[in-house]
Amino acid sequence: PYEAVLSADDTYLSSLLCVANCIRHGVTCFIDPGNYHPAQTVRAVGEIGMRAVVAKSSMDLAHSAFGTLPPRFQETTEEALASGLHVVQEFHNSHNGRIRSSLSFRGVNNCTDNLICRMKEEADKFGILIQAHACFAKETQEASLQQHGIPEIERLHAIGVLGSNVLLIHCGWLSAKEVDLLQEFDVKVVACASSSLHN
Repeated sequence: PYEAVLSADDTYLSSLLCVANCIRHGVTCFIDPGNYHPAQTVRAVGEIGMRAVVAKSSMDLAHSAFGTLPPRFQETTEEALASGLHVVQEFHNSHNGRIRSSLSFRGVNNCTDNLICRMKEEADKFGILIQAHACFAKETQEASLQQHGIPEIERLHAIGVLGSNVLLIHCGWLSAKEVDLLQEFDVKVVACASSSLHN
């Protein structure tokens, strides 16, 4: 399920370079929002001795108001859930506990309620994080309003998946109500300032 643009060897070398760059800047632990060769990320991180949380990007809506995924990234709900769980089962607490796993529905607008809810159930069962890119641009907010009639965080609340093991990346376009929801449910947020500035 991890076929992608780069070969496994290319991804391994790319991961080594990323890990070296992290160490160069004093970073010894990172959370990967997901890629399509997580085994190669684990290999590189494990060899270098860093700590990381790894995931496999999962999306089950090829077409959304936010755009269309390339064919190589398109999966059914079952495929997306299975490939994410494979990473958890294979790598969680590997390398003497230095490498952990999470589940990742990569973009809120490219995932069905079914996939998101089932991933949350599995994350709760395994006691791990579930993460997603959310509210990272005005366009994602508009896409959510067009598809679901409510903004992204309100949608996640409506389907019952907000919680303390949820990690949302960006969150630069929030309503006041959504800020309150994040606080109420103890949702974790990674604010990527330089990336958000571009959006």
